[in-house]
Amino acid sequence: MRPAVRRLIWIAGAILGVLVLAVLALPYLVSLDALRERVVEKAAAALHRKVEVGKVRLQILTGLGAGVEKVVVHNQQGWESPALLTADEVSVKVAFWPLLSRRVEVKKIVLHGLALTVERDPAGKLNVGDFISAGGRESASAAETAATALLVSRIEIAGGRALFADRKVSPGKTVTTGIEDLQGRIADMRHPAADGDVPVCHVTHFNALFWDCGAAPTRVIEHGIVDPGRRYTGELERVGVVINEARRRGRVTGTDLLERFKRLGIPIDLFGMDAAALGGIEDLPQDRLHDELARRRCYLHPIRWTSLGLSLIEAMHLGMPVVALATTEAVEAVPRAAGVVSTRIDVLADAARTFLRDPDAARRAGTAARAYALERFGLERFLADWDELLWEVISRAPRAGVRAR
Repeated sequence: MRPAVRRLIWIAGAILGVLVLAVLALPYLVSLDALRERVVEKAAAALHRKVEVGKVRLQILTGLGAGVEKVVVHNQQGWESPALLTADEVSVKVAFWPLLSRRVEVKKIVLHGLALTVERDPAGKLNVGDFISAGGRESASAAETAATALLVSRIEIAGGRALFADRKVSPGKTVTTGIEDLQGRIADMRHPAADGDVPVCHVTHFNALFWDCGAAPTRVIEHGIVDPGRRYTGELERVGVVINEARRRGRVTGTDLLERFKRLGIPIDLFGMDAAALGGIEDLPQDRLHDELARRRCYLHPIRWTSLGLSLIEAMHLGMPVVALATTEAVEAVPRAAGVVSTRIDVLADAARTFLRDPDAARRAGTAARAYALERFGLERFLADWDELLWEVISRAPRAGVRAR
């Protein structure tokens, strides 16, 4: 190798080495504390509460973003707990390219050492009541503006606890219920009533399987709904799906799978809250939603991680054939005669094509789905099961009332 070439390689290596060292040192050299006051001011104005944060540092190696230490959101005056929320550290990861168009797309927020305290006073007022009421009053234009300014893909909890301090249920006392060691994963969470003597009632056998209730007595009372009636016509050779806030919930509700089905030639109509953001149909009254859904040839249930969506049960009551992802309780809720359940997208797409091509097959499967739903998820059975459980609990309770713990 010629000396000149060797020298160029050495110089290039030295430059790269300096760049690497600079990147490694950048989070320790660059402080975002100058932005802290602006962030705290905006957060306090939005939350109507005093907000405090510690050091703010740039993060690069684990993904572009910032780390904020010692975050405290104080309660408004008049509450027992001084803080509504605290976190040892909040890590915010953002996507790079959207920043170039002045749009902040938050890929992930990780809350380390979270502590959340929700209180209810003797009059029944919650310390988070203003959030709840404000959410109902938010205008569509305001929500759209907020969504375009800040998009959050995922929130994770890495260690924490949630407390509910209730001063209404037992006059003169504060009854506190807590969930410890929050990790944001249901499979690792203990139920707040674990090891107690109060029965824990699950709505699906899947929930009963995944929640750790310890020694607490458990019962499963499956969903029951008001029968909307058989409305199925299947006149439109399209597939219907109902997902509320599909854009925000992402992979949890299988939103990403919708595009995969479309690429396989499956025409899909998405219904639900915020569906218009993804080209769907939103804000239909329930009665009209049932009518519109029933015009589609079959129902798609792409949910990855909810115990059992009520929209699936409603579609079966309407008399729709079902194509469902074989996750959580869906494998038990949809009988073979009512459609196809699988973890394979190609299998589900083939099933949808069959129903689209063969309306008679779709109608037969829909008839089976409705018959099964009426028997298993009917309102009469649901109410009877709850009457039985409540009677058991009341009959075992002390005559002077349930003892406060």
